[in-house]
Amino acid sequence: MEQKNPYDSLLAFQALFENAGFDHPADAAAYYVLYTAAFNEITSFAALLDKAKTLSRNASRKSLENGRRELLQWGLIARVVFTHDEGAQEEFGREAYVAADPFLVWEDLEGSLTTRAGEELLQSMRRSAEQLSNTYRTLFGEYGLAIEEGKLTFYYSGVWLYYVILALCRKAPRQVSLWPGGVGSTIRPSVGRFRRMLATGSSIRVIFDRTQDTELAKKLQEQAEGKLEIRFTRLNTTRRMALVGDDLALDALRILPLDMPAPGYMGTAYLDKESISELQTVFEDNWNVETEVL
Repeated sequence: MEQKNPYDSLLAFQALFENAGFDHPADAAAYYVLYTAAFNEITSFAALLDKAKTLSRNASRKSLENGRRELLQWGLIARVVFTHDEGAQEEFGREAYVAADPFLVWEDLEGSLTTRAGEELLQSMRRSAEQLSNTYRTLFGEYGLAIEEGKLTFYYSGVWLYYVILALCRKAPRQVSLWPGGVGSTIRPSVGRFRRMLATGSSIRVIFDRTQDTELAKKLQEQAEGKLEIRFTRLNTTRRMALVGDDLALDALRILPLDMPAPGYMGTAYLDKESISELQTVFEDNWNVETEVL
């Protein structure tokens, strides 16, 4: 189902991205809106470019590539590296990306846009984001991965993973288990996002690498009213893990230094119960044996 009029959403997300500080807000909005509004028709980059040219004479391969690169860095899309099921790659075509839910992105980034736009205009832009989000859910499915079973490997950022988790928690409270790395690189830039996950009624367990920089973790835990448990391992590992109830598991590696721009992770998302169960066992073993309680 393609959104009937993506132009309103294009203007809304261009304003959103400009307000958020994107270097190429118009290009990023064009790629993001067109890709999420017509994912089932984007079999190649050329197909996306053809659609972009119907909305703007300035659309070019270079401008859309700039937009795509920035979306990847901001965590609004993730690149599918390869698939594991026969025939799945053909379903994605050559433009193999998955996007974050547009309305979650809107809520996350609108910030000071609420004071810069008039209330009537703001409400109109928010409705456009909701409309795009409805189309997105139809095309990308329950998990936002464009598949309902099997597994996919992604090149992604931590922000993109947060959007995936939050989307599932919004549908129903989940038990979320995370092994994301260090405190400073995880909580400090993402306090608001942790709170949004907790606000859904979900509970979160986190294993952080190394016992250090604990004050922010303690503060967040105190505010979570028993819904957030934190432990520390003395290991310093590049492994990353996320489990969302019995619905999804992601097993990944940090592939770039922390001071390099996002994305910096390569991981496989699993939707089958056997793989999820195996990764749950790995997490529980580390939770119970290798950690110190905060």
